[in-house]
Amino acid sequence: MSTYKLVLRRFADDWMLLLSILFGVTVAAGLVAGAPIYIRSLERQGIDTAIDRASQASLNLFAFAPYVPLGRSGLEASDRTIDRAVGDHLASISRGRERYTKTATFLVGSVTQPPGPDGPELGTRVSRGYFQQLTNLADHVTFLSGRMATDQVVPGRGGPEVEAIIGNLSARAFGLAVGDRVVLAPFLNAPVRVSVHIVGVVEATDPSEEYWQGNANAYLRPQPLVETPDPDVDVGPDEPPLALFITMEAMIAGIGDAYPGSLVSSTWFIFVDKENLKAWSKEEARARLAAMESDVSVTLQGSAVFTGINILLDEFEDRSFFTSVPLLLLLVLMVITVLYYVLMMVSYLVRSREDDVALLRSRGVSAWQSARLYALEGLPLVVTATVLAPFLAMGSVAAAGKLGYFREITLGETLPVAFHWLPFAAAAGTGLLSLAIFVVPGV
Repeated sequence: MSTYKLVLRRFADDWMLLLSILFGVTVAAGLVAGAPIYIRSLERQGIDTAIDRASQASLNLFAFAPYVPLGRSGLEASDRTIDRAVGDHLASISRGRERYTKTATFLVGSVTQPPGPDGPELGTRVSRGYFQQLTNLADHVTFLSGRMATDQVVPGRGGPEVEAIIGNLSARAFGLAVGDRVVLAPFLNAPVRVSVHIVGVVEATDPSEEYWQGNANAYLRPQPLVETPDPDVDVGPDEPPLALFITMEAMIAGIGDAYPGSLVSSTWFIFVDKENLKAWSKEEARARLAAMESDVSVTLQGSAVFTGINILLDEFEDRSFFTSVPLLLLLVLMVITVLYYVLMMVSYLVRSREDDVALLRSRGVSAWQSARLYALEGLPLVVTATVLAPFLAMGSVAAAGKLGYFREITLGETLPVAFHWLPFAAAAGTGLLSLAIFVVPGV
């Protein structure tokens, strides 16, 4: 009788025990393969839930560049850098962006008493302020009086004249109204001053909307500045700055031309789509955010990218680690129990073949040949179990979403399951261990 016929004969004689062994190996491989599937599914579901519960503002991205040249070429180049970085790495989750540009701090005086030699004496208390520009501002404010500022820049006696709008709280704090004029200069005795014509007083239409990052007063009525004023001026410590909104063209042609070489700070608010963010894995999200920040920092000196996505992932990983440890310990005990069951079944099988083994040994069959027989017999069992186990595990994990525990989270849907090499590798490793358990007792 040939080796293969002997193996087939053994299958026919001991099919019940072999079927029990196949069942045990399949269960053991399924448990091992199911562990990474289950953990990854819970992780994916947990991240999706965390994203849903997170505030939109915390997930949005903020790209900050503190040193952007105040000129058309510099501002446009920085815009292209951000657009390119977003397009290359965040295109699938981006819902659009807004840009906030802010100049350095200026001294503020009235049109009749501007800061400088023609104004108050040195040491007189002065105010401070700055120019700012926020894209699509007109769509998110309500005009209490006046109109939107235009791009118009008119040469004046001491420098350019521009139009600006202010928030209603700033207007009250400084006693300003539509038609008033203020003068700004970077320092006392500055030869060039900017005259500003107030043409509108506004308030935020919805101060809590995403456009304002949940805090409209940060732009319309900012808090007192923390930066130390120049030693030759006296600024009230609790006095807020005068925040003037002008158009980008007025900022370039007015402020930029009046003070060549000036720098502005720019912040881009990149709005994130929650649903599309869920399609990213943790690794992909971290890699894309890091690549985007790297691309921006190469071009924009001193820039930084901020988002709550990384914080959300870090917090989730900490919780996930501590919750997965008990699961893995329970899994180890279950796999050991199942493999012990397989070993018992193999022991029964070996004992039932003692007469056959003695007969084969008397015919000159060596231990190596005997091991080969058991390997040929166990290989179909192991291969069948190894192939079936990952798919059975994926189906079981997906169906777990129908259980009452998950129904509140998944709304009765199946748990998210994705193909990955790790379950198949885990099943293959368990199959090799099971094959060793099957072969060694029979040698």
